[in-house]
Amino acid sequence: MINIDFLLAGCNTRCMHCYVAGGPGKMMDTEDALCCLEKLDSIAACLPGEVSMTLDHEPMNHPRLERIIRAAAGTKHIRNDHHGMTTGIALMQREDRDAVLRAYRECGYNAFGITLHGGREHHDSIVRQKGARDITVSAARYLKDRGAALEVSLMINRFFPEDAEEITALLEELQPERIYCAIPIFTPVGSMREYEACRASLGDYEALAGFLARWKQEEAAFLRNVRELTVSATAERLKRGPGLRGF
Repeated sequence: MINIDFLLAGCNTRCMHCYVAGGPGKMMDTEDALCCLEKLDSIAACLPGEVSMTLDHEPMNHPRLERIIRAAAGTKHIRNDHHGMTTGIALMQREDRDAVLRAYRECGYNAFGITLHGGREHHDSIVRQKGARDITVSAARYLKDRGAALEVSLMINRFFPEDAEEITALLEELQPERIYCAIPIFTPVGSMREYEACRASLGDYEALAGFLARWKQEEAAFLRNVRELTVSATAERLKRGPGLRGF
């Protein structure tokens, strides 16, 4: 399967762990975006297997998003892989948000999500946008009120143990249909190094025991997977790997 990340418009936040440079910045011209959709559809017809695209960085910032959504849904050979995650900031700034949400749903996309980086203080610090957490939560409430399927991604970091009660109370209020736990990848680029001070340790994950079940996670499997992702566990796997020398 091939997926093409279609960076339609810039984001409202500059998350420490994001591999894409944050900030609204420039956005793709509407006619250019529609032209790209046509060309990608033609290319997809020549490729083996399934080909999909994701309208990404923060499509909710694009002023002609409704037109682009409908064009993306009408392609014949490439599927719009709508991941639905949003900061919520761009959505809540739109006066036409009801029309945009209606366009998504009429095109078959009903799942929308928000990402939480902890409690209010830590969330705003990691995304580098004061007030971002409150707007994100207001977007979640808006989506729920409009009947959309709400999903929440928990971007786990070292602050989660101290913020666990606040996170739990919010999840119990929102009652999302799905909750994901995510661990930001490590990439040795300058824009992401600041996040390393926020990265959760094995002890931080283990301190979440008791909360994970309340967050609709299978606790034993979750902790087992996390232990296999520690630096020492990864080093041991590399030592056992075929053809690897010098470890």
